[in-house]
Amino acid sequence: MKYIKVIQNSNNLRFYKYEDIRDKIFLIVANPLSYIFFKIGINANTISIVSGFFAILGGILLSSEKNSVAFFGAMCVPIFYLLDYVDGIVARLNKKPSVGGQYLDLIMHQVVTISISIGIFIGALNSDGKIVIPFGILSV
Repeated sequence: MKYIKVIQNSNNLRFYKYEDIRDKIFLIVANPLSYIFFKIGINANTISIVSGFFAILGGILLSSEKNSVAFFGAMCVPIFYLLDYVDGIVARLNKKPSVGGQYLDLIMHQVVTISISIGIFIGALNSDGKIVIPFGILSV
């Protein structure tokens, strides 16, 4: 019961409320994961950095010509977004939300956009050839 109360208090401190269906889906996993990270002492900025590594890994794997490898690259995107929920919850659980943490979170959003776009572009370039170059330029 304590877990539910702590998580609810943390979510009530959020500036924007969780209302979207995507929020509700991700929170099924993000809330207990956040509580575990909070209890073992992992801070929010560390989680943000790890989410950025997943974004970069996803981009690298998406550039592969092998479908199974590209599939695992695509799975890195929802992991990034899950950890994006978790870092904010952990910051609020620790009562340490900060402008620096928000800035790091914003930077990680740019990392995922760039990494995934470049990964898809390289994968498409490898499989379809030079015809995708204009689209790659537009996306990057």
